[in-house]
Amino acid sequence: MRVGWSEMAHRFGRHNYADEPGLLERVFSLLDHAFRDLSAHARALEPLGLRWDKVSTPFLVTDGARPLAHVGVLEVPMILDGRERLVGGLHAVCTHPDYRRRGLFRAAMGEALAWCDERYATALLIAERSELYEPFGFRLVRESRFVAPVTRSENTPDGPRLRQLDLGKPSDLRLLHRLLDQRAAVSRQLGVVREHGVFLFTQAKEPMWYAEDLDAILCFKIVGSTLRIQDVVATRMPTLQALIDRIDPSPTHVEVYFTPDRLEASLTAEPHIVDGDSLLMARGEFPDHGPDFMLPITARF
Repeated sequence: MRVGWSEMAHRFGRHNYADEPGLLERVFSLLDHAFRDLSAHARALEPLGLRWDKVSTPFLVTDGARPLAHVGVLEVPMILDGRERLVGGLHAVCTHPDYRRRGLFRAAMGEALAWCDERYATALLIAERSELYEPFGFRLVRESRFVAPVTRSENTPDGPRLRQLDLGKPSDLRLLHRLLDQRAAVSRQLGVVREHGVFLFTQAKEPMWYAEDLDAILCFKIVGSTLRIQDVVATRMPTLQALIDRIDPSPTHVEVYFTPDRLEASLTAEPHIVDGDSLLMARGEFPDHGPDFMLPITARF
């Protein structure tokens, strides 16, 4: 007969990396079962300023010292409906494959959410399966990307418009952290400010481009003749036209993967699921604007 977690010598609750030597390695060992090469990726980013044990609070079910289930909580400063708020971001939710269907996931989630409820009016997470989190009070937030044809300005900037950042150079790494510290949210409806950890985890190994005249870092891809803008890190948000005018070769279409209310452009909302399975879910206070917004890709924890 399968033994439930409540009948075993399991502990569950909040842990502290600073107080428990070796805990980070044990948590990484568990997370690597669920998320391929997660620990290697996190360790590789430490020289850039990402310390998992400094940004994530772990809620665990353990068997002795061994973690069996994990829910991490990030504190994320965000702009929601024009106001800055601290949001609880749940991430890296998993159970060891040998201990699933025993209620460990439910126990860890319950502890994490009770802690979040004392601190944050809003909790967010990114899920592949929304039905797993709906029993905990999360609801699906429908998102859109924003599309338009491109028109190039007649008066484009002279000289080099963009240079690719090299985070191996201390000057470029300082530049990135300065702009992350001072950034304006990409949207008045839904954006992040002063957030470093999630951005580095999602974006540090991807190309980033600096426009010196805008003092802005652009995160984008060009697929065929379509420009896909994923984030803009700047103290003052440029217009969409200013961004397009600095990109060569000139695209014919643009797709924006964040809420574009500060881009001063006419774009069409197109319902979209990031990566086909990246579902935004909210618990507690969260703006209800229908599907006409998107959490930036670089802020998806």
